[in-house]
Amino acid sequence: MKTFTAIRFDGSRSSGIPAEVTILEDTQIEVVCEDQAEVIKLSECRMDPPLANIRRVVALPDGSHLETENLEIFDKLYRKRHQKIGMRLVFWLESKWPLVGICVLGLIISLISAFV
Repeated sequence: MKTFTAIRFDGSRSSGIPAEVTILEDTQIEVVCEDQAEVIKLSECRMDPPLANIRRVVALPDGSHLETENLEIFDKLYRKRHQKIGMRLVFWLESKWPLVGICVLGLIISLISAFV
């Protein structure tokens, strides 16, 4: 069981509510918010794909959503649920901009030298 902190936005308030989220057996999460616990199946939640260094978002079935800055735990959970290689490649490229820039520069130089 892994636990991380998040902010829950339920639409009834303009500010978020601190929440503690526990991952139960990689199939459910327990959200504890204002002394109320709720167990939710991950299959009923929508997880936004991870983008480099921004908050991760989990949309809950009741219309509220959780935002967390605990990137490592969320990314592991996302990878277990979503095995889309294309999105994982996009995430990897977005988090490695200097390397991508060097590769593009190398590609441009090699193409110019091949045709000159």
